[in-house]
Amino acid sequence: MTSLRRRSAAAVCLAVLGLVLAVPAAAPARADLQHLEAEFKEAIERVETATVVLAPSTSPRGSVETSGVIISKAGLVLTHCDVGLIEERSRDGSVSKRFADVVDVKVQDTKKGTFTNYHGRVIARLPDFASALVRIDDAPKSGLAAYLVPAASADLRVGSFAFAMGNSFGFSTESTPSLTAGIIASLPRRTGSTDQGLFDMIYTTAAINPGVNGGPLVDVHGRLVGVIVGFVDARAEPTSPYQFIGRVMPIDRLRTAWAGDAEAKSAFSAAPPRALVSPDADALELVVSRAVATAHPAALSLEVQRKSPLSSVAIADNGKPVELPRYRGPVSAFAATPDGIVVTALYNVTNTATLIFPGLAQMLPKDATTKAGLDAIEGATLHLPDGTSCPAKLLAVHEGLGIAAFRAELPAGRTLPTLAPAPADAYAEGRFAIGLGNPFGAARSPEPFTTFGILSKLHADDAAEIWRGHWQVDARATDGNCGGPAVDLRGRLLGMLTLWDPAHQGRASGIGFVLPWQKIAGVLPDLAAGKTFRRPFLGVSWDQTVTAGARIQAVVDGSAAKAAGLQGGDEIVEIDGKPIASIGDCSAILSRKWAGDPIKLKIRRGPDIVALDATLGTRD
Repeated sequence: MTSLRRRSAAAVCLAVLGLVLAVPAAAPARADLQHLEAEFKEAIERVETATVVLAPSTSPRGSVETSGVIISKAGLVLTHCDVGLIEERSRDGSVSKRFADVVDVKVQDTKKGTFTNYHGRVIARLPDFASALVRIDDAPKSGLAAYLVPAASADLRVGSFAFAMGNSFGFSTESTPSLTAGIIASLPRRTGSTDQGLFDMIYTTAAINPGVNGGPLVDVHGRLVGVIVGFVDARAEPTSPYQFIGRVMPIDRLRTAWAGDAEAKSAFSAAPPRALVSPDADALELVVSRAVATAHPAALSLEVQRKSPLSSVAIADNGKPVELPRYRGPVSAFAATPDGIVVTALYNVTNTATLIFPGLAQMLPKDATTKAGLDAIEGATLHLPDGTSCPAKLLAVHEGLGIAAFRAELPAGRTLPTLAPAPADAYAEGRFAIGLGNPFGAARSPEPFTTFGILSKLHADDAAEIWRGHWQVDARATDGNCGGPAVDLRGRLLGMLTLWDPAHQGRASGIGFVLPWQKIAGVLPDLAAGKTFRRPFLGVSWDQTVTAGARIQAVVDGSAAKAAGLQGGDEIVEIDGKPIASIGDCSAILSRKWAGDPIKLKIRRGPDIVALDATLGTRD
C-alpha cells in the first residue's frame, strides 16, 4: 500500500509535468522524466519514514492520537500542542480535557507496513504556536535513521507543490499515516517584525483531516517547511477567508519559537541532508506560478453591504432545513468588461437553496429565499489588487447560471483588468484548471488565494441539476475563492469558479464548479442592461401516484397555472409543441425557460384535449 501511494503521487506529478512540457514558454531545456520520478519517490520516502503517531502511553478511554515529525537523529519530535490529549465525556454530555506528558511514539516501518513503538516525554508545549516537542527516551544509541531537518519556508510561493502527511482520523491500528498532495494556496505575510519569518501561516490544498495535526508539510524536494495545525473552522472564524483549507505553521516561525530550548535549537540549526534539486520539478511549479501571476490582477474583491446577514439555511440529506456555518467576509469576483462590469457567483450574494430544491421551498424560512437575499443588498465596494477601491451596484442576476453582475463606479480614466479567454481546446476532461480568489477586501494580498486541479466532468446543458452546463472541477472551491476566475496554465480565462450546494457537495470536499466564460459572455449584454433571469414557476404539484405522464394534483393560488386555467386532475401532454411523457419531461423543458416567458400547453382533461396559454411566473 505504501509503495502504491508513492507511485500514485509520482504519477500525478509526472502527468502535470507532461502538460508543463507542452508549454514552450516555461519548458526546461531537458526533461528527464525518470530523474523527476526518482526525486519524488525519494522526497516521499523521506517524509513517510520521519512521520510518527503519538498517543498517551496508558491509552485510556478518550485518548486522542496526533501526528508528528522526527527532526533529529537523537529522537526529537515536533508535533501539535494537543499531543497527549485525553477527552473525558461525562454523563451529561460535557467534555473535559487533560494532557498526558508520557506518550507512545509510533515510528513507521515502511517495509513491513507496521510501527515500532518508542516511549516519549513531552518537553514543552507552545499553544500560541500550536506546537510541542517530544523526546524519544529509548531511541537507539546509534540514533534514528529517518528524520527531517527543518528547512526554510521563506522561499515558498503560491502555487508551489506540497505534500502533507499524518494519521488521518486516528486509524493507526489499521494503517500507517497517509499522504496527500496539493499546492500552497496562500501565504499571508507577517505585519511588522519579520523575526519569525515572512509568513504568518501557510495554507495548502493538500487534504488536512482530523488526526494529521502535528504532521509534516514538505515541499516538492522533500524539505520540511511547516507543521500541520488543522483547518479553519467556519463556526469559530466566520470572517476568515481560509475556511476548510489546511493551515500549517511555517517552520521559520517554529524555529524562532523554540530558540530558547537548547535541544530544539540544535535540531533546527543542523545542516539538512543532501539537497534534492530537480530542475524539472521547479519548471512544473514555475508554470503554475506564472499563470497565477498573469491572472492575479483580474481577481477582484467585493464587500457587499446588507440590511441583514446572508441566510445559510440549506436542505440536508433528510430533506429538512439545516443551518450551515457561513463565511461573512469579502467575496471574490472578476471583471467581465474593462468599463466596470464585474461578475461573481450568485452563491456569494444570496441563498441558492430554493433554486436547488424548488419543491422544498415552503420548508425554508422567508429570509432563505433567493429574492429575500437579493433584496437585503444595500450596496457594495469593489477592491482591486493595487489598493484601489470604489462603490459598486448590483445590476442583475442570472438564477440559472448562478451569476450576479455589478457595475463599479470607476474613477475617471480608470479601467478594470480583464483576462483573455481560453481557447476551445482548453475545455476537456483532464485539462488543468487554477482557481483564483481575492477574499481579502481592502487588506491586499500580494498573491491570490489559489487552488489547482483538473476539469473532471461537463454537466450537460439539459441535466436535471441546477449546475447544468458547468464543468465540475477539483480545484477546490470554498467561500473564499468562489466567484473568482478559473484559468488555464497560461493564465487564460476558463470561467467563474462557483459553489451551489455546500450541504451535500461541501466546501471541504475538494470540488467546485466552473461556469464557462462563453456562457457568461452570452448573457452579459442583458445583465449589463439590468435584466434579471429568474427561475420560472408554473405553480402546480404533481400526482406522484401516476407512474407515467404528468398529471397535476393541485394548482397554487395566484400562480401562472391558476391564471392559465389549469386544474387538479389535468394531464399535461405537450409544452410548446413538445410531447410530454413524464414529470421529468415537464421539468426539463421548464428548466430552460425564465420567469415571464410565454408557453403553450396542451392538456388532457377527461376525454378532451384542451389548449391553454400561460406566462411563467416566479415562486416569490
